Amino acid sequence: MKNITILLVDDDRIDRMAVERLVRAHNLPYAVDAAGSLAEAREKLEHNNYDLIMLDYMLGDGTGIELMPSAKGIPVIFVTGSGDEHIAVNAMKLGAYDYLIKDPERNYLTILPQTVETVMIRKKAEDTVRQLSSVVEQTADAVVITGRDGFIQYVNPAFSRLTGFSAEEVHGYTPAILKSGSHPRDFYKNLWDTILSGDTYRAEVHNRAKDGHIYIEEKSITPIKDKRGEITHFVSTGRDITERKRAEEELRKAKESAEEATRLKDKFVSLVSHDLRGPLATMIGFLKLAVDDPDAPIAPEAAKRINIAIDSAGKMNDLIEELLSISRLKTGKIQPKFRFLDANYLALKILIAFGPTAQAKGVILENDIPEKHRLYADPTLFYQVLQNLVSNAVKFCRKGDRIRLFIPDGKPSTIAVSDTGVGIDPSRAARLFSYEEITSTIGTAGESGTGLGLPLSRDIMLAHGGNLLIESKPDKGATLLATLPDVRPTLLLVEDDTFTEKTIINLLAPLNVTVITAADGKEGLAIARARRPHVILSDLKMPVMDGYTLIRELKLDESARDIPVIVLTSAGLEEREKVFMLGADDFVTKPTTDDELLPRIRRFIG
Repeated sequence: MKNITILLVDDDRIDRMAVERLVRAHNLPYAVDAAGSLAEAREKLEHNNYDLIMLDYMLGDGTGIELMPSAKGIPVIFVTGSGDEHIAVNAMKLGAYDYLIKDPERNYLTILPQTVETVMIRKKAEDTVRQLSSVVEQTADAVVITGRDGFIQYVNPAFSRLTGFSAEEVHGYTPAILKSGSHPRDFYKNLWDTILSGDTYRAEVHNRAKDGHIYIEEKSITPIKDKRGEITHFVSTGRDITERKRAEEELRKAKESAEEATRLKDKFVSLVSHDLRGPLATMIGFLKLAVDDPDAPIAPEAAKRINIAIDSAGKMNDLIEELLSISRLKTGKIQPKFRFLDANYLALKILIAFGPTAQAKGVILENDIPEKHRLYADPTLFYQVLQNLVSNAVKFCRKGDRIRLFIPDGKPSTIAVSDTGVGIDPSRAARLFSYEEITSTIGTAGESGTGLGLPLSRDIMLAHGGNLLIESKPDKGATLLATLPDVRPTLLLVEDDTFTEKTIINLLAPLNVTVITAADGKEGLAIARARRPHVILSDLKMPVMDGYTLIRELKLDESARDIPVIVLTSAGLEEREKVFMLGADDFVTKPTTDDELLPRIRRFIG
């Protein structure tokens, strides 16, 4: 503990020695520095810092009263002789913290330690109050202190800046002088009910300033209680959020306006596209009949012109289809329905579909995706993306060029489509995903496009939580990366028999899945709702909740009804039919083997 430094000002050497003996005898935590005159005391105060001054009244070169102005905030204990109590009182008025009356036996020293402790506690409290007061005075938030009755006792400068009212103008009034008339009576009733119950009240309050303008204040009102828990005061803090609320309102209106414009645009596109598709299909059909009708042959030149019209109408039909897809995606009518896919099989389907077109151009197609490589995506939408990417690659390849589908190193959830074609200029690459700019260019064999395939593909990838990226250099080919989130299949095993549970977990090891276990149907249902596993493998006969009830509850739950359920059973044909009627997707006979179990699970996780 740090010693209290005391300046002892007394011209009586015996008195000074008595104080020093007291400190030593009682081992008091004081460091006493003595001065025998006013001059010496002033000199010491000039060059040293003290926690406390013990000041005698009668000094050889003056009185202790004359030293008071030099104390400069240091607590003073005034010491005077018996019969001079009025002098001590005057010293207290001048700022002394306490006083002692000397007696011939110097018994006054016995209460010195208690007097010093009291003075130091008071000084510490005053310092704390001073610091808090400084904070309150300088804070940017408006602070109001009222009594329990609501009458204002204090406001800080920030309150005056916010409201225009000075402290003198509001003292003795209630905050009701700021009422704007914007809030109903129940608003203020709720405020008073809250703070009188001892709770803090928080709200956005519309108030009226002195000049009449309305401002919005983010306000907090806290009750202050005494030692008995009785409310004595309320402290209110508030800050002006008028500009913030105005900006938020403008932003909200702008957002609503933009959303409404988008809705109207999407609705227009959808309506127009639907209305165009019917007449266009009819037009194409009749044009083809005219060209192909053997009973009414037309001249070769006329047939050539009609075929050009059929080709143009087909391109327009493709454009309409893409516009419809964009509209459905933007309006949320298309939502990805995720499941695990075999990426190798998907790529094979794509390359088979484009085989004849690529062969006609002399372009080589390669599928370098490993067999049974698992991805998690919407099969139809992801197929559409790969179809667009391969179509573009074929379009911009020349005879002898290659198109390759592969999984990039370190990116197991990405399919890359690379080609050795003409490549993409970097200045164009940034605009290929924009609907607002037509970026379609003629292919190496004169092929044309809508310019909407890549923007649509990227939107589909974003809806999957992934992305579509381009890597390309002119004349060096291009690589487009369709990136999906990394998802590892999760399987919920609901089985009450520990031995069977361990056996099945061992059988599942080749599938590279995360296995969650539950000991009964009730626990399994809770996990299924919380974790949404990709597959549930469940026993039928279990305590608490059996497998039949589990399946029934799952199929009644909108959030879990789509989770495939494979039943573990040793029951006969009748029981199997029952679980299928409840909604189970497959069954495995107990005890099972990997040859029986794994293919059934692979149906759902790839």
